[in-house]
Amino acid sequence: MLRVADTGAVHTAASAARLTEPFLRFEGRTRRDGEGHGLGLALVSRVVAVHGGTLDPRPRDGGGLDVTVTLPGRMTPPGRAVPGR
Repeated sequence: MLRVADTGAVHTAASAARLTEPFLRFEGRTRRDGEGHGLGLALVSRVVAVHGGTLDPRPRDGGGLDVTVTLPGRMTPPGRAVPGR
C-alpha cells in the first residue's frame, strides 16, 4: 500500500472520485498557467488497474487529497531476492 497526501483544491467525495478521468476540469479549476493537464491520476489509475490494484482518492478537510494505492502481492524487503526471479 502507498499513501500520498497533498494540499490542493477543495473536493467533494464525488469530485475526488472523478479525478481519475483524463483531462477532467472542474468549474473554477481550469489552470491557465501551463501547469497540469489532468492526466496524473488517470495514468496512475490505469497502471494500478492493469496490475490488479485499486486507487482510492479521498478529499482532505480544508483541501487536497489523500490517495491510497493498493496492489496485490507481498512486499520484499530491500536487499532480499524475490522468490522465483
